Formats: sequence, C-alpha cells, structure tokens
Amino acid sequence: MPVFRRAELIHQTVRVPGDRRQCDYTAPGRDRQDACPAFNRIAPAWHGGTGAEDAKQIPFFGLGVLGVCRGELRTAPRGLGSAVQVPVVKGLAGSERVCYVLAAMKYLTPQQDERFQRDGFLVVESFLSGDEVRHVRQAIERVCTERVAMTRDDAIFNLEKVGDNPLDTTAPAVEAGRFRKITGAAFHVPAVRDVFTSKKMLDCMEDIMGPDLHYHSSKVMFKSAGGGAPKPWHQDAAYWKQFLPNQITVWIAIDDATEQNGCVWAVPGSHKLGLIPHVKAELQVEESRIDLKKAAPVPVRAGGLLIFHSLVLHMSKKNESNQPRWAIICDYDPEPNPAIDRPKDGSRPPGLREDGVWPLRQGKAAAAV
Repeated sequence: MPVFRRAELIHQTVRVPGDRRQCDYTAPGRDRQDACPAFNRIAPAWHGGTGAEDAKQIPFFGLGVLGVCRGELRTAPRGLGSAVQVPVVKGLAGSERVCYVLAAMKYLTPQQDERFQRDGFLVVESFLSGDEVRHVRQAIERVCTERVAMTRDDAIFNLEKVGDNPLDTTAPAVEAGRFRKITGAAFHVPAVRDVFTSKKMLDCMEDIMGPDLHYHSSKVMFKSAGGGAPKPWHQDAAYWKQFLPNQITVWIAIDDATEQNGCVWAVPGSHKLGLIPHVKAELQVEESRIDLKKAAPVPVRAGGLLIFHSLVLHMSKKNESNQPRWAIICDYDPEPNPAIDRPKDGSRPPGLREDGVWPLRQGKAAAAV
C-alpha cells in the first residue's frame, strides 16, 4: 500500500460510511488523520474521472465504497496557505459526500512532510551522491575559471566586495575572480540545471507543492574561506512581491555548511507569520521584529538538501573558517509565473516558453493514486 501525502480540505463537513462522526475540515492545515482517520485510507487502484461522462467509484479499505465522483476532480498546489479544491457529490445513500483523492508520496516521507509543514523548512541528507557533488563543483569551477580576471560585476556574476556590501557597484572586488553569486545558474551552468530539473528533485518538490511545478529562479552562492558577506534576516518573498508567496526554495550544499563557515540560520514556524516589513536597500527584517531565541543554525553536509518556504525568516553569517561554503539554489513556484532571471539574449533552454514561463512538471486534470 502506497504512502499518501497530507492535504487540506477547505469548506466541507462530511460523514464517512460506517463512521457516525462528522469530520470537520473547515480549518486549512488541520491534520486529517486526527480529524477523520478513514480519509487516510483511499484505495490506490482508483483513478479520477475528468468529465461528467466519466464516473468513478472511490473504494475505502474496510469501508466499502464512499461514493460516485462525477465532474472534474483536481488537486490544488500544496504551497502553504493553499487548499485542495474538491467537488461535492451525491453518495450511495443520496447524502452529500466529498469526492477526494490523495496522491502517493514520491520521495519524502510523511514525517518529513509534517516537519516541513510545522517548521517551514526541512533538511534532507545525502540528496546528491559524492560523485554528483563533484560533477556540479567541477562545472561551476569551469565557468568561474573562464572569468577569473573579472573585477566588476555583470548581470550574471556578482563579485565579493571590499566592505561586504554586495549592492555597492562602486566598491572594488576583494580580488579578481572571487565570486559571491551566479544569477540564473540553471541557464549558465548546465550541471546545475540538470540537478534542479531531475526526476528525483521534481518528485521531492511535488510531495511538498503538488503536481504543478514551475521554475522561478536559481543561483550559485559562494562564501569564500575567511570571507563571504553576511546576509541579514529576510524572507525571500519580500523580493517577489509581484507574486503570491507560495514559492519553495531548495538549497543544496556543495561544501559542508557549518556554523563556522556560514550555514543558514532559520526561525522555525516563521512561515506562518506572513510577510514581515523589510527595510534598507538589501531588504532585511529588523531584529527587533524577530524572536531570536527561536533562531537555530541549519547545518547541511555536502550533498544535503535544505528546503524552505519563501516566508521563512533566515539569514547567514560571515565565513569565519578556512573552508569555502558553496551552495546551489533553486526556487520553484506552483503558479505559472515567468522566471525572474531568464536570459536577456533571448536564448531558451528546452521547455522555457516565449512568455518566460518554464513548466517543469504539470499535473493531470484529475488526480490519480
């Protein structure tokens, strides 16, 4: 029997055959297993119909058939704040039932999903193998070596600056070719693109976000040994106010990320606070607005994956060690919004549409298990 991922219903009170209790799903985010255990036991053999002429029965383990589903059945994105949209149909006894299907988990475990929903972030160790990490590192090194003489930023490559202000375009570089960031890494480093569009990555993201996945942005972030500017407290959604804050970020360590070399720090549960006002040119949250006692370092070993919601408060400190800290980052969006860092020269990787939208995975009109 497959493992099913958790989802939320938005407005219905339903009565399950064989269970006299009313199962209330009015509040999004309520744990369905606690409210009504029967809804965790949908048979894997059922497939949803896409039209009124295509009626299907929903069998339950040990409970017979819940009802007949007519009309379109669809699962909404799993971005936090979303809910699953379901039609109400006539059940076997003529009473109203909710026709609903859960999708099988593809990569994560239910426990990992629960931690993500609770904290807003999750570490998945050993997502990339040692060989995969080396391949990505070598690809990044080749791109950087081609620009080793750079002393001024361009639209793609951002250098580490004297004074640690990445936005100061007049400040000199600490040294030629010492990079802070590669913007749009999925477009400029094919090995990075391969990681972020791989089946296992998209399976992992589908477990969290639902079946519709779109590329939003990507980058390589460097913190050189004994350097690397600190990044103040912020929420990524503050940079993307033109979009709903449903994006999810994946952050993969190419080097071990430790407290000494500038790993990410995060505030568990801060994704539930909504968007907090940001100040200054770099957009940061004043520490007086943050419960710093809850802040915790999030170390990640090389090849490990840190997933976090765009509303999670996070920051990183300067690299005080003699070891570099490289990471590759991609942001995914459940909505078909245009990629914000697509090439300006008109070039497009396979799948990137003329309108700038890059669908990486699109769900079927009807959910299936």
